[in-house]
Amino acid sequence: MDSITSNNTLLKIVALTVGIGFFFSAFGVFAQEVDTTTSDDGTTAAETSTTDSEVMEEGENDEEKKPLPPQELRERRAELQADIQARRTEAREATEQKREDLKATVTDRRMELKEDMAERRAALSDQAQERQDAVKERAEQKRQELEERQAERLAQKEERQAERQERLAERAKERVQAYVDRLAKRFQAAVDRILTLADRVESRITEFQEQGIDTAEAEEYLAEARAHVAEAQSYLDDALNQMNAAVDSETPRDIYELARSYWVEAKTSLKAAHTALKNAVRVLKASDRPDDNSDDSTTSDE
Repeated sequence: MDSITSNNTLLKIVALTVGIGFFFSAFGVFAQEVDTTTSDDGTTAAETSTTDSEVMEEGENDEEKKPLPPQELRERRAELQADIQARRTEAREATEQKREDLKATVTDRRMELKEDMAERRAALSDQAQERQDAVKERAEQKRQELEERQAERLAQKEERQAERQERLAERAKERVQAYVDRLAKRFQAAVDRILTLADRVESRITEFQEQGIDTAEAEEYLAEARAHVAEAQSYLDDALNQMNAAVDSETPRDIYELARSYWVEAKTSLKAAHTALKNAVRVLKASDRPDDNSDDSTTSDE
């Protein structure tokens, strides 16, 4: 914009200079025309002075000659007027030609200035476009760098989260495994206690049989208790297998639910086995045997 303003100012200065030159040129022509202004009788002052001087010179040189006739004098005066008129016309034509040349020069100068200004505008436009393209390129480069940094930070964050989740998962697995181990030990201890009680009841049944006492009902309860113990042991094994699989599974919740159902079934079977053993002991105590008190002490601890 500063270059365009300077170009406009330069154009105004050139136009003003041309106008001033044209004014002084016209003023000079006007002064020449004023010098050749006609007198009251239709002749110019120069013409009149020239005519008078010529007449006086002729009079001085030809004193002995007779004065010119009026007709010849008028003809000479007319010739002088025609010559002056021709010179005046020639001067006007020269002035008009100079004026046209000046106009042509001003027009050419204006065209040159317009072309120069157009070239400068094009150059400025190209420079502005180049700067704009450079700014866009830098902005795009910065945007790409920012996106890359964001992607890198996001990847690092995801990696840290994955590592944290992995550590938490490992800890969770350790806790679950410890819980499973404790639970398995508890159930296995319960199974072992039931089996120990069953062995003691079986030993009493053998003693009763040696004494000739009917132990058929007690034997049935004992067999039922051992069957429930075997069933509980099977559920316990299935539950342990499911829990161990759930530790390394991607969907442990479903496996935990299945394992939980096995734990419940194993607990129910153990309760049923214990109930059957209590019934066997009750039947043996009901038999006619002098050492029933010893049986009471056997079953009371269970």
